Amino acid sequence: MKLLRTVRVSAKALLAHRIRTVLAVAGITLGVAAVLVMVAIGEGAEREVIRGIESFGTNLLVVTPGKLQPTLGRARQADRATTLTAADAEAIETECPSVVAAVPAYLQSASLEAGNVSASANVLGATADYLTVRNVALTRGRFFDQDESRAALRVGVLGAATSASLFGATDPIGRIVRVGSVPFVVIGVLEEKGVSPDGADQDRQIVVPLRAALRRVFQKDHIGLIYVQARSGDQMERTAAEVGGLLRERHDLDRRGRADDFVIRSFVEARRTEMEAARSFTRMISGVAGVSLLVGGVGILSIMLLTVRERTSEIGLRMATGARRRDILAQFLVEALALGLTGGLSGVGLGLGGAIALGRLTEWATAVPVGLVLLSLAGSLSVGLFFGAYPARRASLLDPIEALRNA
Repeated sequence: MKLLRTVRVSAKALLAHRIRTVLAVAGITLGVAAVLVMVAIGEGAEREVIRGIESFGTNLLVVTPGKLQPTLGRARQADRATTLTAADAEAIETECPSVVAAVPAYLQSASLEAGNVSASANVLGATADYLTVRNVALTRGRFFDQDESRAALRVGVLGAATSASLFGATDPIGRIVRVGSVPFVVIGVLEEKGVSPDGADQDRQIVVPLRAALRRVFQKDHIGLIYVQARSGDQMERTAAEVGGLLRERHDLDRRGRADDFVIRSFVEARRTEMEAARSFTRMISGVAGVSLLVGGVGILSIMLLTVRERTSEIGLRMATGARRRDILAQFLVEALALGLTGGLSGVGLGLGGAIALGRLTEWATAVPVGLVLLSLAGSLSVGLFFGAYPARRASLLDPIEALRNA
């Protein structure tokens, strides 16, 4: 009962000075809201990076052709080496101990047609292992198997955006898509994956057997890239060294004293670097936003000190009529906690609303962890308690006679 009476008295005192109470709460509100919005941006960026890593595939290296050095006497020449072959991928998979799988591929944009509808998309020729190495899932149909891949059958799996562009909501399984002038039967649709770390739109593509792409569509005898899956993340450097050594040997580069005609990249490491940068940004901005909480706490301190001074007669009268020092201490602590809690709740509401609005009005991904909301409320209560403790103690130590005399 005493606690309820204390809460009622505190609420009445705070409502008696509404403008002052609002000003004290405003600092906490803005502090909590700033923290939530800033962390929401950072958390959203981290989740996007993690999604990118998972969509690209785990423990993955990508081997691409290297740039050719200009040669005197040649007016025109290819910009990239054409020495990568499907046989290189087979050798990597069988001769490199730290490699689980190696998928040769060729990627090039082309015009697709389905009936009277056309769309531009990437045509990716790959082997059946692409499904597991690139961590790909299907929403409809199936992926082509090893036999279909070796036989260069004209079957294809559409990306989500390509399927929507060509067929809308209609089931594309069994329909014909022309890649250039070559017809392919659609046997599956991939789930949405977004843009890969190498900049390719994984949703706007069609995946076909590599041999079919090279022979029937592009008339090429070399490949454009090799996806190499290492056995574990801590073996990435070892895997890169093994692959690099094998390719130099197969391309006879050491004997001829030439530089690598290939490039080995780990986009996962690049993504992890981006994630660390995003986390550093989040910590820095959260620290800056956290200063707002301290400013709000100083606001509570100043308002509470002013309140104690103005309510000296009330404090003296309460003590003279039997209130104990701990009752006065509890009353002012409850007022400080009420200011902190009110500021925290309004700050959470403003912060969540700001994060949602920012995510919808911009291209930034935002995410607010539930734990952060609870932590913000606990922080606002702590700020209220910390900065309200001194004014509350000061009020409880007033001498009732002097308080009534100086009223």
